[in-house]
Amino acid sequence: MKPHEVFVDTSALLALVNRSDALHSGAKAAHDDLLRDGVTFVSSEWVLAEFLNGCARQVLRSAAIRVVNRIRSSNRAVVLSASYSTFDAVLEFHFRHQDKEWSFVDCSSMMACRERGLQSVFGHDRHFAQFGLTLLL
Repeated sequence: MKPHEVFVDTSALLALVNRSDALHSGAKAAHDDLLRDGVTFVSSEWVLAEFLNGCARQVLRSAAIRVVNRIRSSNRAVVLSASYSTFDAVLEFHFRHQDKEWSFVDCSSMMACRERGLQSVFGHDRHFAQFGLTLLL
């Protein structure tokens, strides 16, 4: 199977790092399958920041920092930069979709998926399905 790219959402990262998360086992199994399939994981600095915010409690913080460092140094991962230009583009996208309950970070992820031609998201946020992407968790 030819390696392909899958976008990694905050929800998957939170499920992977938090053993008490209801989706932890499923996230771990899906992650292992994606690794075995040779997938390249794509995410963004926006997602990593949201993940770190979600793991601000002392009990999760050190594990979250290890995960982020592992992602940033992996040759199997691409981390898209957050910048002023992407902020402005995402802000416009977010404003155009006021009829949805999509967060700013979700909008940035949706735009990244569209720009890279990605169809699958390692996560469980239904907003990605509303946008037409396939959820892998």
